[in-house]
Amino acid sequence: MRPKTGYYTEPLFEILSAMPVEECKRIPNFVIGNEFGSIEFFGETDLTGVNLAELVTIRHKEAEVYPAETLKPSFGAKLNKAALITLYDIKPKKGQSPEDKEAHLR
Repeated sequence: MRPKTGYYTEPLFEILSAMPVEECKRIPNFVIGNEFGSIEFFGETDLTGVNLAELVTIRHKEAEVYPAETLKPSFGAKLNKAALITLYDIKPKKGQSPEDKEAHLR
């Protein structure tokens, strides 16, 4: 379940790894992030059997959960659910207003 080096989780990974399995099935508002951004999963998230290092990648201007070659669980299960993705250091292109950039990203 450990995330890649340079990533953080909320709750802290050390706390998650010490939790009983039953508690890991109901992590409220789980967050994973790094220097490039974060992903907050809404509601309770089941992290049992989830390999964060393999499934979550956050890079400059990009976030990916369940790479294309990975089998995804049904929508709403594990990490395949509604989430807020926040990417840092994204600036509008020259001549593009911040509002236009935001509309493009939605």
